[in-house]
Amino acid sequence: MADGSEDAPENIVTLLSGSGERAKVDTSNAVRWALVDLAANMLRVCRGAGRPWEIGPQCSVVVDACERYREAHGCYPSSDEVQEAVAVPRDELNPDRDYEYAVQDLIRGSLQLTASRLLGQSLQIARGESQLREGFDGMKRVLDARQARHEAYLEARRLAEQAHKPKAKSKR
Repeated sequence: MADGSEDAPENIVTLLSGSGERAKVDTSNAVRWALVDLAANMLRVCRGAGRPWEIGPQCSVVVDACERYREAHGCYPSSDEVQEAVAVPRDELNPDRDYEYAVQDLIRGSLQLTASRLLGQSLQIARGESQLREGFDGMKRVLDARQARHEAYLEARRLAEQAHKPKAKSKR
């Protein structure tokens, strides 16, 4: 399974047995996890890590899960279901939206650039580089704003400490 996936079943094949409504839910989950497992491994392989020897078996699991889905639902998973399964989730717990948008631009730009380089698509490479730059620029704005807030805090603290310091009495 994809590393760090707490909801992933131990064995996708266990989800592929059953009938009726339960089979529909199970086959949907099996397709989702098979796609996530394959996509995560492919991305890791692209970056020089991952488990390249598992790609073939993972593809087979995806095909089997999609066939079982078709048997239960009468059709293959929709484009929306596939895209939703492998979409990079946003960090909804992060209160800093600007930071999260910058991270998403960095991720999307990196993915676009990687895919375009693999396919030799120069126009799409340029788009990926552009989105990557947007992410870097957004991240720089966020970090500059954090630095400015921190410096303002330190200055306010320094001034408060000065204001509360007892002044030495002058001797006359």
